[in-house]
Order: sequence, then C-alpha cells, then structure tokens
Amino acid sequence: MVSGMSVISATRSVVAIVLVGIMVACGGGDGPISPTGPASLSLSPASDIRLSGIGQTAQLTAAPKDESGNDVSAQVTWTSTNEAVATVVSTGATTATVTARGFGSAKIRATAGSVFQEITVTVQQQQFNVNATSTCSSPDLRNYKIEAQSAHLLIVSGTDNPPGGFTTADYEAFAATFESLVYPVVTQNFGVPADIDGNGKVIAFFTRAVNELTPPNSQSVVGGFFFGRDLFPKVASGGLAACAGSNQAELFYLLVPDPTGVVNGNVRSLEQVRRLTIGVIGHEFQHLINSSRRLFINQGATWPETVYVEEGLSHIAEELIFYEASGGLTPKMNIGIETLRTSQTRLDAFNSYMISNAARFSTYLKDPSGNSPYQKDDDLATRGAIWSFLRYLADRGTPGTPFVEPACGASVTLAVGGRCALEGSGAAQFDVTAGGSLGEFTIVAFAKDLPIVSVTQPGSLTTTASATSTVGVSGPPNPWSGTSGAQFSTFGTGSLGGAAASLPLDHSFHAKLRGIERRELPERVAGARAAYSLTDRSGARMYSAPGSPSMAAIVVEAVWGQLVNANDTGMANLKGRFGQDITGAARDWTVANYVDDIGLTVPSQYMHPSWNFRTLLPALSSNGASMGNPGTYPLQVQNLTSSVTVTLADGGSAYYRFGVAAGGTSTVRFTVGGGPPPSNLKLVLVRTK
Repeated sequence: MVSGMSVISATRSVVAIVLVGIMVACGGGDGPISPTGPASLSLSPASDIRLSGIGQTAQLTAAPKDESGNDVSAQVTWTSTNEAVATVVSTGATTATVTARGFGSAKIRATAGSVFQEITVTVQQQQFNVNATSTCSSPDLRNYKIEAQSAHLLIVSGTDNPPGGFTTADYEAFAATFESLVYPVVTQNFGVPADIDGNGKVIAFFTRAVNELTPPNSQSVVGGFFFGRDLFPKVASGGLAACAGSNQAELFYLLVPDPTGVVNGNVRSLEQVRRLTIGVIGHEFQHLINSSRRLFINQGATWPETVYVEEGLSHIAEELIFYEASGGLTPKMNIGIETLRTSQTRLDAFNSYMISNAARFSTYLKDPSGNSPYQKDDDLATRGAIWSFLRYLADRGTPGTPFVEPACGASVTLAVGGRCALEGSGAAQFDVTAGGSLGEFTIVAFAKDLPIVSVTQPGSLTTTASATSTVGVSGPPNPWSGTSGAQFSTFGTGSLGGAAASLPLDHSFHAKLRGIERRELPERVAGARAAYSLTDRSGARMYSAPGSPSMAAIVVEAVWGQLVNANDTGMANLKGRFGQDITGAARDWTVANYVDDIGLTVPSQYMHPSWNFRTLLPALSSNGASMGNPGTYPLQVQNLTSSVTVTLADGGSAYYRFGVAAGGTSTVRFTVGGGPPPSNLKLVLVRTK
C-alpha cells in the first residue's frame, strides 16, 4: 500500500496526478476569436501532470467555448512535443488518453480551430527507500516499475535488478498465489492490517537491495524483510516525531534472481528464488500485520511485539500456509515422513513452506542447553524453538492447572515409561535402581525462571552431573525390539531438503533490523497514531477475508489472532493466551522433545500432536539423510558415564542418558557452584527401556 502522498493512487490504480501549477493558454490566455470556430479552449485537469513509471496513463478533456463563455461543439486534435516521453491518443471529440513512454517531460497540445492549450506531462521514476540500516535518515532510493497486481497485492521490481530475473508471467503467478493461498490463510488467522494509504494493497518490492544484504561467499541468504519504519508518517503534526525515511506504505522487500552473480558474486538461480518467495511473503506479511495492528488498530497495545514472539508467529504463518497447500493435512495429525511421502503435493508443500521451520528446530535441538524458546535474540535456534513451542502450546490448549509429575524421592525404581520429578536440593543426590533387567534412563534438566543479571546479560546456570555404576548406551532411545536395539524405519527413496540446503535463510541481518526498530521507532509511535487518526479513514479500504467456498478448508486457529491483537507483549502475552505457568509448560515441552513418538505411553503434556519429529527430522539432509537413507534425530544428549558440566540458559535444557545393569543401582548427583542446585533447576527422570 502506498501513501496518499506518494504517486500510486488509490482511485486510479497506479497513476497519480499531482496539481503543481496553473496551465495557461498560448499567448497568455484564450486563443484568437474565429467566426468559424471556438473563441477559447480549456483543459481538465487544469494543471500539469506527473506520471509515475512507464505505461501509466492520464485522461484529458478539452472544453471549447464561444466568446461569451458558452460551450460549443468542435473537433479537438491532440499532439505531443516528445512522443519518446508521452504519447496522446484521441478517445472522443474532446477527450484523449496520455500514456507515459519514457522518463522526462513533454507538452501535450489540444487544438480546436485556431485556438489551443498546452499542458506539461512529466514522467518520473518512482522510488522507495531501501536503507535497512537506518530507520528515518540517510535514504537509499531505488527506482522501480510495476510488474503485476491483484486484489490485495501490488508487485514492483527494481529497475536496477540483475539481468535474467523473473518474467511478467512469474510475477503474475506470485500475485495469483498470494490471492489464493497466502492472503486468505494469513489474514484469517492473524487479522488484517490498517490500510494507511487507502489503496487496498500491500506492496512486494523485488529489489537487488535485498541481495546486497548477503555478503560474498555467505553460507546463508537474506530472503526478504519487512521494516516497521515504513508504517510511520514522513511528517507528523502537533510537534510529534515523524520518520522522514519512511516509505509510508504497507511494503516488504524480496530477493531477486541473479543467475550470473552480479551482486556480491552470489549466484541466485531462478528456481532457487522462485521456491523461496511465497514462504518469505507469508512470513513477512505476518510481520506487517502484527506491526500495523499494534500501531493503528489496537492503539492500546504496546508496540512492537517482542522479537521472539513476533518471529515465532511469522514461522507459524509458514506452517499454516503449508497445511493449506498440502491438500488436506491439518494440525494434530502427527505428521511424519511417511505422511509426507504419500503424495508429491505434500512433499512440495513441505519443501516450499515448512522445511526451514524443521531445519531451525533441528538447530535448536543440537544445542538445547544454550538456547530456549524465549531468548531475547533472533538466532536460528531461538526461531526454531519458539515456532515449535507455540505449536505445542496451541495443540495443548490453555491448561486448567499446571501439570505436576510425582516426586522421585531419594531412591527411585521405575517401570519402562515411568517418570518422576526432582528440583532444587532434591536433585543433589538420588539413587536409580534398575530392578530385574538392564534399564535405560534419561534425565531432562530444565532451567526455570533464572534471575536476569542485567539488560544485556540474561541469567544462566552451570551444573555438573555425575552418576556411579552406569552402563554406556547408544542408538535410538526406542524401547528394545531385539538384542541389537530398535532401528529407524527405512523411509524410501524420496528426500527432503534440496531447496533449503541450497539457500538456507540468514538470521543475523534480521536480528540487527529488529534491534534498529526497537531502538529508534518507539518514540515515534505517538506521532504515527496521531497522524493516522487524522486521515480520512472512510476512504481507506480495510481488509476482509474472501468468502469463496474454497476458503472453507483453511486451518483457522483463533489463538494466533488473539496474540496479535493483545495489548501485552512477550511472556505476558503468552500467559494471557495459554495460562500463567508458561515456563512450566516449557519444561514439559523439553521433555516432549525427547519422549514423544519413541514408543512409550506418556501423558499429553509430553506429546507433539501435530508433528512426528522422530521420523521427520532424520529425513532432512542437514541431519545426515542421503539417498533415501535416514540421518539422525539431532537432539544433543549427554552420555552420563562420566562427570558432565553444562551451562543452561534461562529456559535451556540438557539431556543425560545412562544405563543401569540388572539388579544394580546408580547414584546420581547434580551440583551448582559446588553445592546443591537451586530451585530453578528442574529434573524429570524417565525410564525408556
């Protein structure tokens, strides 16, 4: 959507006519009086015209009059002084259409008999500020041209983009997919943005400026971004702060193909970027909606949302798009690799919209102690964790009371699948007895509600674990199916991960971008809200979900809209939707990351109802899968055959695995700083075999 001050108009598609002066007739006024023709001629519009971009048009109407000022009938002819800039074609006795053909100025002359009038047409290149390192100053203006549009999307591309890029057909296909897939899924789940420019569209700007954000030889790529500054007014009233660098439009920026590596030597093929694009659009669209609603529609809300919640919701948007594109899959179907491989449609949908979520969650699982779902950063591990945790919370629903495991006690004997909990000093020392058969056990340690050291230094907890008389264990943690242990099933010849492996998405740029927003823009919120409240909102078209029957199958979960439309942010927002003990739920989620789908009977709190990660994640090439052979489940697990020291972030977890011989007992100890653990350390002990 483009500002009312910009050149893309709400009322005339993408043409804006700017009144910049008063047109005069040849000779300073009306033409000479002729007994055989009109005495004067006027034009509408009566001022010079500015057009934005090649192909834009404007309508002209001439009014011949006699010497008394009365309308007379006369044939009007039209000419242009520079047809390389603007052509004019008669559309009736007194009307004509002007079309922009090039950049510059031309005079359009209307002649009736012996009198004429002229008007100047200027064709300008429209520009957007693409500076992603500053909000309101030092604009980096790039020219663009219009490529395609649909009911709710306008696609423009930079005039300086590398050669060999998308065609008009590609852009039209993106617009069609946005209308049929992205727009209905995202708006029905998260809401609709304010239409600050009144044109009813969001703008997708395909620009090499996005390519420029990825350094040479980088192993990841910036796929696109939304910048909150573009929702702020360029000029504010009443002494309130504005943002001169704003594009004052609902806008996001997207990667472009670069087949020869013009930008920083990084080759981006058409197919790579094409496969990435719709998922990135869905992700950035949620950011736009979240930011817009908190700024303008829910004016009691804190702006912006915390980074981890906002990013998590954008990854949920990707997941919801996957469900719609998959042809019938929904949440709580425990989707594993075999489910995906039942059809090419499902595989394609996963590779296009979900594989990055799975890869980011894998990144988290490889270092669960140093990461958590609610860390105040924007790295890949946090993104993967918060996506999975939000999905877990939505599937679990609002708990009536927190789930509580029975306490272990000083001496523990468990059946296979049995569990108990310890915390604080109770975790300092306890005995684990195997009983009549060799047993395998896992301890899940979780750091809950650690005190913050400072604004820039979150809390952490370093713990040392040891166990006596243990037996080393290896292989999957499934219950034994034979002397060699259970093995992962053979998944077939299909594979996942080709596209994601070739273009893994970058996170460091987005971390910097969100930091800039949160440092420089909050002081301008009052100005933005005041400026928007003063506009003629009756002319702004608010979004509405389409009512076609095809939309009936869309997965709509009310909780996502509730999170977007809440006044609170971060942990307070999550508590308002999912119950007060969010960190307790996070502990249960960390247990689910180990015990779900390994063949044990566990309570629902220890399940991932929507995804079978034990079969899905080993099928990713990033987790070692190749030629149809599975890799490994990427969760980092410590083998407790010797002393192990781990530092846990707030919300971080560690997994300790050990065996105890039949009839044997192992004494397990946890210390923090050489003494007993604080109450912040929570343990869950599970017997898996």
